[in-house]
Amino acid sequence: MLLKCIDTSNNGIGCLKNNPELAVIIPAYNEEEIVSQVIESWRLELDKLNLTYEIHVYNDGSKDNTGKKLDDLAKNYRNIIIHHQENKGHGPTILNGYLQHSNIPWLFQVDSDNEMRHNSFSSLWNQRTSYDLLVARRINRKSPATRWAITKIASLFTTFLFGKGIEDVNAPFRLMRSDAFKKIFLLIPKYSFAPNILISGATIKCGLRIYTHDIPFTPRKTGKVSIKHWKLFRAAIKSFWQTICFTLALHANKEK
Repeated sequence: MLLKCIDTSNNGIGCLKNNPELAVIIPAYNEEEIVSQVIESWRLELDKLNLTYEIHVYNDGSKDNTGKKLDDLAKNYRNIIIHHQENKGHGPTILNGYLQHSNIPWLFQVDSDNEMRHNSFSSLWNQRTSYDLLVARRINRKSPATRWAITKIASLFTTFLFGKGIEDVNAPFRLMRSDAFKKIFLLIPKYSFAPNILISGATIKCGLRIYTHDIPFTPRKTGKVSIKHWKLFRAAIKSFWQTICFTLALHANKEK
């Protein structure tokens, strides 16, 4: 199989396989203690499933040794590509990943904190042919009360604006058929705080095919949550407002 290699300090380190069927988008911020283990576990899982894939890890301005650990890992594997950038935040980072790789048939997003494990991926992948969005419903989730409350409110708010269909609207464990979402990605403002919520809403509104699966949640044992307390509430308010604006944009686009 032909390979296309890239080696740039800002945009990527690694080699790309031609015509992969899956692109995995993983944002990383100050996860030096576990990031190598997480990426390696995903590589082994995808190899076991005999996929042609790329793993795109976005180092979102980490202040620790996350970037170095990722670069060291990518030197050993052709289809692990590292993207270094100034800190943009989780939402803008994953949206950028979706936009950059929507030419690949399937996109999968997961976080680098190891709260959602690699061994649950096959339960989505094996069902993919009949659906457009395959998304986790996190079970046994043990999070601070503020995060739990905001998650519940986000789900209710999304249901109110778009309808029923997805319970865990912001779950960072989702497989998407690129052809079904290319236009939706373009409608989402690039600095959206929680684009996965907007994608969930658009999936419902547009009548796309949805598959949800219970996926175990494991509390993080390393690193720190980057947004806490009052900042979390402010971020939630921002996200709700962006969701309202996106609803209007989606409605206007459907009328064209």
